[in-house]
Amino acid sequence: MSRASKYVAALLEARALRGSRGEPVPRQTPSAPAPGAPARPGPNPSQGTPPMIMNIDTFVQVVEQWARESLPAIGRVWPLRGGWEEWAQAEIAGYINSIDPSYSVEREVYLFGDDRKADLLINQGASQWAPDWIVVELKCQCPHSPYAFAAGFNKDKTKITELVEPYSSAQKLCLGICVDGRTLEGMGSMGYTIIWIEKEVGLVVYVAR
Repeated sequence: MSRASKYVAALLEARALRGSRGEPVPRQTPSAPAPGAPARPGPNPSQGTPPMIMNIDTFVQVVEQWARESLPAIGRVWPLRGGWEEWAQAEIAGYINSIDPSYSVEREVYLFGDDRKADLLINQGASQWAPDWIVVELKCQCPHSPYAFAAGFNKDKTKITELVEPYSSAQKLCLGICVDGRTLEGMGSMGYTIIWIEKEVGLVVYVAR
């Protein structure tokens, strides 16, 4: 069993125990509020299950497990013209909700002060503190223009540094899903973290500091 499989299994077990015993699962405690953070408390712990905070490592592991379980579907979708990024966004968000609906995940959110959107925003509905939030830019390789993947990924690296307050205080992640081994090896040679999934699909990971 992969580390992601073990993690997802542990989450499901913890969720079941929490539901049967009424015991909250420990969550991270934010260290300090971000200036100008909006008053968005998310779910009220006094009214039921406390909200869950996801960190970047957990998010990447969950996406890895989603991709592993979704290899047949990815194989059907990635060759389609028009791209498959929006499909992957929705599938990943739904997968997170299937693990634990108290996680907060939003798609296509305006965070840049203009008409640009972030692909995913994690944790805003579960925490008022911007440093708990994760802004994700997702890049899915299109087989009809394989050489554009690296350029698009590097463009996302720049984009994610242009968030407006309070989102500029959030954690920032660029995550690529690549279907071509040569391209994936090239991204690895650029210094990005690479996660192979059954030698069919790979994740490219960059955490902005």
